Amino acid sequence: EPQKRTNETVIILEYCSGRSVQDALAKPHNSQGLPHQDWLLLFDNVTRGLTHLMRHDVIHRDVKPGNILISVNGCGENVYKLTDFGTAKQLEEGEEHFTSLCGTEEYLHPKMHMGAFVKRIPRTFDRSVDTWGFAATLYQAATGKLPFLPSMGVRQDKACMQMLMADRGPRDISAHEMEDGTVVRKQHLPRNAPLLPGTRKPVEQFLVRMMDQYQLIDVPTLYSDITTFCERLCVYVFVVHLNDLVCVHLEGSVTVPALRTAINQAVWDNEAVTQDILLLILDNGVLTKFPETGTMIRVRTSPEKPFFAVLTKNGSILADTFIMSEDDIPIMVTPPRDGRDVYFVKTWAEQTCADLAVCENRAVKLYQTQKHLLTLKGVLRNMFTERMHEVSLALSSFELCAGGNRAILEALNHHTLICEHGPEMHAALDKVHLLRSNQLATNRRFLAIQKDHMECMRTPAPRTCDLDECHMSISRRLADICLPGLTEMREWNEAPVLQHNEKEMTRLRLSQMKHAFCDARQKVLNHCIPNTKDLFDDVHNFSHMVMKCMKDLKDIMDELHAAIDHQKQCHKKLCDSLTN
Repeated sequence: EPQKRTNETVIILEYCSGRSVQDALAKPHNSQGLPHQDWLLLFDNVTRGLTHLMRHDVIHRDVKPGNILISVNGCGENVYKLTDFGTAKQLEEGEEHFTSLCGTEEYLHPKMHMGAFVKRIPRTFDRSVDTWGFAATLYQAATGKLPFLPSMGVRQDKACMQMLMADRGPRDISAHEMEDGTVVRKQHLPRNAPLLPGTRKPVEQFLVRMMDQYQLIDVPTLYSDITTFCERLCVYVFVVHLNDLVCVHLEGSVTVPALRTAINQAVWDNEAVTQDILLLILDNGVLTKFPETGTMIRVRTSPEKPFFAVLTKNGSILADTFIMSEDDIPIMVTPPRDGRDVYFVKTWAEQTCADLAVCENRAVKLYQTQKHLLTLKGVLRNMFTERMHEVSLALSSFELCAGGNRAILEALNHHTLICEHGPEMHAALDKVHLLRSNQLATNRRFLAIQKDHMECMRTPAPRTCDLDECHMSISRRLADICLPGLTEMREWNEAPVLQHNEKEMTRLRLSQMKHAFCDARQKVLNHCIPNTKDLFDDVHNFSHMVMKCMKDLKDIMDELHAAIDHQKQCHKKLCDSLTN
């Protein structure tokens, strides 16, 4: 619109308060990638944007984290928007290729990278340049690193960068050159990436399709498949065997068998492997029972309120292992001695802040794990208590039925016709006495289970550490010491060496960062992990006890139901005898 004072035309753009994805990844908390739910939003929103451009015959040609801005809608949710169309190209009708070279070096398609920096010969390009840039952006958003990275940097070693991309295997999604010159190629996302199991495998498959250089990519079908995947319902399940959350993506109606199948495929990555799963579906913390087939599950889940999956075999819980260990906690890089090299000081400070943020994220994950384990223990306790109550009611029903039969027998004993029906009545009486003796044995088993349960309830649970307090302590050190120091260092001029006063201040900052990180690492290793492992073992043992007792109680219930049926048959015979 025209400006009133100068009468010049200005463009008014929407304000995105969340800055860019590149800025988000620069934060220490996201050094290993965006959180799971944020990454899925990015995947969905940018795919829809690229689909819109494709329908209007526009190629962006510079898809990267810096050109994806984060806006916050009225509900407080992030919306990822593709921006900066300065290098975009409008294709003419029937036109599918172009020859101009443009884009950002780290996210260039291999053919475009070769044409720009290696062999400067005319080449034609198509929509796959956007697909490649989007794949590189997705990988960086999921891991915090570029998918293809020379040891000296992308812009410092263009030949190596071209080699890493050109020699990519059909299933490779990343290739990183180590300092000794070896190249590590991987077909899977790193284990420490925030994406949850269940989401990783389909994402890796999409990345392989988007990076395919060996055949023409069907871009419309690819974007359609991604949109379909993003529209599926995300169901979060805490799998006790893994001690971790799993996110399964289901389409259509969600039933118990479909959910069990999805969990098996997500955990074991093999459709042929099937495990028996005790699926506990909670609605606001209360256990909800569903039949095995036919009924839709309408309960919504979240990472904070998941379902629970306990793996069983022949009624027993499979052996579990506590996965998180010292290997999941970063080790501090040796700090610079005198703080003279500006680049080295900045790099060390950034890495230390990122590692400290990893410690904080690990503490948060352990805290959430403890909450899930305590919730699971409460649910199992309620299940067991409910089954005990059912057995108590069945015992009362048996006693009531047996008491009625004894009353009829006493009446028959005083009846004048007892001689005529003596053998039949005595046989019924013997049957009642036999059922009674068997029931006394069943009752003793029930009381023994009840006694074991009460002793288990009285046994004090392992002391659970206040991980929330640990998390806050680590967060304060990160916010009060490390981040201000990192901000100061980023504002330095790019001088080869520091002045004397800057060097003294740097030495102090580096020392503070070092102590903050060491303290945070010790808190996680010596406090958070051991206490969470103790709670995990306690819940595991409790689960074994509950499953064993539940199996015994089921046997008792079957015996009780059979005994009650026999009592009813005896009752009918005795009533017939009394009538006669």
